[in-house]
Amino acid sequence: SSPPTQNQDGGGNSTNETLDQLRRHHYDVFLSFAEEDVEFAEEVKARLQNTPAGPDGRALKVFIAAEDLMPGKVFSVEIAELIKKHCRKTVILLSPAYLQSEWCRYESYLALHNSPSCSRHLLIPILYQRCEVPSFLSFIYYLDYPRYSRMNRHACDIYFWNRLCKSCVV
Repeated sequence: SSPPTQNQDGGGNSTNETLDQLRRHHYDVFLSFAEEDVEFAEEVKARLQNTPAGPDGRALKVFIAAEDLMPGKVFSVEIAELIKKHCRKTVILLSPAYLQSEWCRYESYLALHNSPSCSRHLLIPILYQRCEVPSFLSFIYYLDYPRYSRMNRHACDIYFWNRLCKSCVV
């Protein structure tokens, strides 16, 4: 292999190291949801993409499989790789439809496996529609959208949307 090249600024990090860092986290958030919940998923995505991800003002980058998967790839392998290596957080939208989907369960298991102790706060469940929270997620604090959506818009923004956005940034 060839030696790493230097950055233009003359710093000690090689271009290869910088590319590796970028490849590690292509996205800030992997959004897992059932097809039936696509409308709410689009709202979540829009809200998150309007959230600055850091001091540089860059917006959060959100992965949605139907929009971002590359054609020709084995999607189960691609999803596993994304959740494990290329997305900092996974947000799941719990609903009766989500719980019925084997594919959604697969994504949530992958995300939970990625942070088994939950000490790094990599998995952020949202109860989108009333349903039984699966036992494997019952020990993780989740955002209760039905509870907050009954409030006035300002209260919902403060207690639901702001908390979600902050959770995805830290």
